[in-house]
Amino acid sequence: MDKPKPNKLVVGHGAIVEYAKTVLKGEITIGKGTIVHPTVQILAEGGPIHIGCNNLLEEGVIIHNKPSEDGEERTMTIGNNNYFEVRSQSSALTMGDNNVLQVTAKLGSDVRLGNGCVIGVGMCIKNKQLQDVTHLYQRDGMIQQRIGRELPQSQTQQIDYLKNMIPSYHKIHKPTNTD
Repeated sequence: MDKPKPNKLVVGHGAIVEYAKTVLKGEITIGKGTIVHPTVQILAEGGPIHIGCNNLLEEGVIIHNKPSEDGEERTMTIGNNNYFEVRSQSSALTMGDNNVLQVTAKLGSDVRLGNGCVIGVGMCIKNKQLQDVTHLYQRDGMIQQRIGRELPQSQTQQIDYLKNMIPSYHKIHKPTNTD
């Protein structure tokens, strides 16, 4: 039985990572300006997780790099400006920039997201590679897909607001990476 790897957390400048109620396990890098709300779980059990800059992870989000069947370590890479709404979950090893996982959406480890994708409320997506600006949603119980015309709206205003509010009410990790 493999020994669990020690936790290693790198937090970029300007990132807000709550720690009293957040579960952080394994080797995790969180880019500058990213906001990690309380009750988020980031579980790097199958290898390191690299989260880019200016991402927003709301309450109850789970980011899980699951161990592979062959025991091979794999790195999970999440780009910049992604928005994980309340209780969404992702095990996708590759996610580009400017994506939105709406409330309770779930991505399996065999999903690859391009840039600007939107995964609708409650969707559970497995075994898909989504090209840029793909929107998935449900209509009449059926999964619908369309290609959008532009990237989803930026969460910059919300991130700026939360950078001021969260430290007033929660304990946060100090940045460990000042680039």
